[in-house]
Amino acid sequence: MAHVLRAVLLVLMLSPAAAFGQSYSVAAPVPIQETGESAHSVALAAGQVLWMEDRGTGAALVGAGADGVPHDILTLPPAAGAPRFTSVLAAGEEAFVQRVVCTDERCARNAAKDLLRVDLRTNAATPFDGCLGDAACLRCSSGTFHAVTLRGTVLTGRGRCGEQTGVIDLADGTLRHLDGRVLDAAGPFAVTVDDIARRLTVSDWRTGLQTTRAENVSLDPVTQEASLDADGTVAWTQEGAVEVLAPGASRPHEVRFASGDIDEARLAGGLLATRRTNYDFAGRLLVSARDGTGARGVETQGGSFGWAFDGDRVAWVAQPCALPVIQVWDLASDPPPPANARCIRARIVSKALKLNRAASRLPVKLSCPPSPARGCAGELGADLFTGGHKLVETYWVQYRIPAGETRVETLRVLRHARLRGATRLTARVKIDNSSGFIHAERLRVARR
Repeated sequence: MAHVLRAVLLVLMLSPAAAFGQSYSVAAPVPIQETGESAHSVALAAGQVLWMEDRGTGAALVGAGADGVPHDILTLPPAAGAPRFTSVLAAGEEAFVQRVVCTDERCARNAAKDLLRVDLRTNAATPFDGCLGDAACLRCSSGTFHAVTLRGTVLTGRGRCGEQTGVIDLADGTLRHLDGRVLDAAGPFAVTVDDIARRLTVSDWRTGLQTTRAENVSLDPVTQEASLDADGTVAWTQEGAVEVLAPGASRPHEVRFASGDIDEARLAGGLLATRRTNYDFAGRLLVSARDGTGARGVETQGGSFGWAFDGDRVAWVAQPCALPVIQVWDLASDPPPPANARCIRARIVSKALKLNRAASRLPVKLSCPPSPARGCAGELGADLFTGGHKLVETYWVQYRIPAGETRVETLRVLRHARLRGATRLTARVKIDNSSGFIHAERLRVARR
């Protein structure tokens, strides 16, 4: 009977006509981070979506339910330094918040290093032993611990030293350190990868008993991810396709979609969620059965952010303009409407421009009006002239500027050797808001 109910639920979840449940969106200044931590920029738990925000040199864990109203769950004290990284993992009724603030670009020392376990019922936060008792991790001078996955009550993580990864069941305290790199753990199962042998192995992490193995595995070079479902099924992306390996199967089943290559795949609740990301451009999320059938999709809107999937909901961060918008799709209903993509065009503040010594870079100062709150976005480029004769042009760059702020965008000059010896330079600076209408201003150009 249970499998019949599960089949009925699957049909309802994948049906476009499903009319129950609630999807929503919430504007949120989720920080862009050029590290793997961006994979944990949003999380789903306790009936809400969670994310981290920078508050000056401090930080906050913020949540929002179906009403789309943000509320602070936890705040972290100020800590000056850069670069800085924050992330959140969540499941059930708890979350894990991580923050690292470096003293300099080399990140050899930390101005702050936090790993907190948060009870989402009370919002109480307590420090968590990130090393999970591993002596090598504790001795490591740069042993910052990173929680990698949280599925149900099973947490995985690793330090920067040593080859072992810890897996702990928070419900009963069972802890194991596994050899190799653990990519995910769910219920009794963990998936590890041997990068040299190109082997993916699913095992019972409590007993060490192997259940499934795949050879000749090439994980996506950017995400380096694989995802487990609670029954031990594992999925990963390889050469644009999704490979799904069922427990005990001798080889994976390949899933391809007509919408194009897939960058990331996640399993939960018997469903497969996949994402195709074009970073600054529109991407696409699909939710389907594990074999790819019954797929439903939604377009995403740029931004280098992560996403979350718990089998019932999908959350991602859209950024058509400057202010990010978190979108939550309750799979029992239709996706939320797309975020407002009518961005404001930035204003050119510079009255004159100055080339760098190599004549290869041309900085341009831009400002964005204080309203609307979604801010400015578009493209910027320039042509350089001597007198009335065009010499060179620049690459176009995409810009995003929060409302009320000023930024400097640097244009790269093509064939900049042509500027050698040129005098009386001017630039025709062109800017738009991706609407097709280009505003241009002629500015004087000086050399350093």
